[in-house]
Amino acid sequence: MRRALILSAALLALAPGCGFQKTEPVSNVCTLLSLADVQSLAPGLTTATEQPPKSSQDVWTRSCRFSASNGMVHVDLVVSGALTASGDQQLADNVSGAPIPEVEVTVVNGLGDRAVYTNNVFYGSGLTAKQGGYEVGVGTVISSSISELDLLVRSVLGRLPER
Repeated sequence: MRRALILSAALLALAPGCGFQKTEPVSNVCTLLSLADVQSLAPGLTTATEQPPKSSQDVWTRSCRFSASNGMVHVDLVVSGALTASGDQQLADNVSGAPIPEVEVTVVNGLGDRAVYTNNVFYGSGLTAKQGGYEVGVGTVISSSISELDLLVRSVLGRLPER
């Protein structure tokens, strides 16, 4: 009986969601990338505007829109964090690499714990990476390569608090 309890405790310690640590929302998300950083994707970008924060009981989200004066071209930076183990699983599901209708989905190795690149000819492209309890995504209405987006996502991941 004692052996079974020890084995059960060991299995619970290895189960997904164990060891989860709540993340704190970032402030001033627009400062995580400079205008010059995002102009590498779209040279005509002129402004950075923090978007209204979003939160649920499981996940918080902060975002910044970098836009051109004509409003046609923009780059979005989205940073989310898990508030619960369920939220952490939601963020993991976002980068699962599961197929999306009419979207090219590519798993990207070597960025965060897991990352995916998405490209849709009508809506643009994006790269999202999960690292610990955080998720960072950079998306644009213009088609951008994995390597162009990787530099931006990697930069933001390096500026987030350690968990």
